[in-house]
Amino acid sequence: VLSQVVLHKLQSTRGHTHEGCEEVYFFQFGQGTMVIGTESETVTAGSIVLVPDGQFHRVINTGLSDLIFHTVYNKTQNRTVYAK
Repeated sequence: VLSQVVLHKLQSTRGHTHEGCEEVYFFQFGQGTMVIGTESETVTAGSIVLVPDGQFHRVINTGLSDLIFHTVYNKTQNRTVYAK
């Protein structure tokens, strides 16, 4: 699966995990924070982040403009579990 996500300023994704697959994030525009497990890192245009199999992850737009990124993962071999 290839998807594009646009997060407006101060928005974030729902935290979740994918059991059974890795996921790759490609950041195209803006700036934010990528949370993986208990760690977080700043992301900007050009950042590429690998989410290991089964790791909790979330993206937070910390900038004043849209944060645009793409994700790639194998949907046929995973189950998404959203944070409560």
